[in-house]
Amino acid sequence: MNLKNINILTTIALLLIAGLTYGQYVESFEGQFVPPGWSSAGWIKTNGKAKTGKYSALSKENNVKKTENFLQINSISITSTTSFSFYHTAHEGNKGAELGVYIYNPIVNNGDTVLIATVIPESKKWNNKEIIFPVEYHGTNNNTILLW
Repeated sequence: MNLKNINILTTIALLLIAGLTYGQYVESFEGQFVPPGWSSAGWIKTNGKAKTGKYSALSKENNVKKTENFLQINSISITSTTSFSFYHTAHEGNKGAELGVYIYNPIVNNGDTVLIATVIPESKKWNNKEIIFPVEYHGTNNNTILLW
């Protein structure tokens, strides 16, 4: 997996829409960083710019040290109506940096981590990206979503 230098300011909102049982789940960075059930390396909580609220997550270029730079959401259940949505913006004039959205499940696709979307912030304007999960993940539990 290629790790790219990323310098993107990102606010994340996870939408789990599975009929009336789950409704909608939205996470922000207003409280604990990283939120419970998440993990991270190379991302920080920042109050420099946010889509809503006061805080967002900032990914700094840390690959100079050859370290992985990721934000990870653990233990996600996916149905045919589950989607993942987040806002993103270029930061400090770094337009065009790539942010990969990956999914991992130990029993799907031979346990490989799969790229499901690439996001390239092109401006300092906030944009929303909605990810529809591949059908082979529908009806699965214990999925991991990674932003690299």
